[in-house]
Amino acid sequence: MSWYDSNWKERVPVSIDITGGGGTSGTYDVELTVPKDWDRFWDNIRSDAFDAILVSADNQLLTFKRSSFTYSTRVLSLAIDNLAVDNNDAIHLVWLYFNNSSATDLTSSFTPSTPKQGLIFLGTPNGRIVSGERSNASPTSAPQTTFQKTTDEKVYIWFQISPSFSGRVNPYNKKMFLEGLRYIQGEVFGVSGSSSTLVCDETKTKFIEGWVGLFVHTGTVDTNYTVACKIFTTLDQVLSLRCGLEVRNKIPV
Repeated sequence: MSWYDSNWKERVPVSIDITGGGGTSGTYDVELTVPKDWDRFWDNIRSDAFDAILVSADNQLLTFKRSSFTYSTRVLSLAIDNLAVDNNDAIHLVWLYFNNSSATDLTSSFTPSTPKQGLIFLGTPNGRIVSGERSNASPTSAPQTTFQKTTDEKVYIWFQISPSFSGRVNPYNKKMFLEGLRYIQGEVFGVSGSSSTLVCDETKTKFIEGWVGLFVHTGTVDTNYTVACKIFTTLDQVLSLRCGLEVRNKIPV
């Protein structure tokens, strides 16, 4: 993964929920809405939105269109035609690039069919944070970071993924990016190592550049889990960043 074009000054990741399949490849249409309360975007795009473009994780311009756009009221919906994915049971990433005063119109004409939903998240990592430097424990050892929650709590665990990626020796398009995120899967394991899908809701996964937020809930009281953020990269690495999660309802005395 590199920076698509140096004429575009900014970008943000878009998470796309393509879950529920059998883990095979396929193509999917996608729709997403740009938030109205995002000043960084609306204050830096052209009044015709020609510079708002969608690019794949592998740095390829996607076939996309503006489904609706009104600059004065901050309305912009975008659609992608036939996004190719390697795994139809994962959360995938594409990039929204913007801020290019000399951009021309790169949209295409098509009609989306049963589109998947894309999401732009404007928050920051908070609360339960797993730093990239501390999350790479051996798969056979206990995670180095452990959190607690009650059975009723529904929480995000934020994994810092950027330290796991390879950078460039020399810049390309004035950037040092090389490897990046293609898609992720969230997993929760009990003591036996068996998967427990009841406590990780992948459909609520959030992307911030350099971070992934996994949403966990329920769980069995007095049970210890391992939460894993399984990362598939643009250089074909498969990485598992992990933390411990203890479900406790009683206050220690």
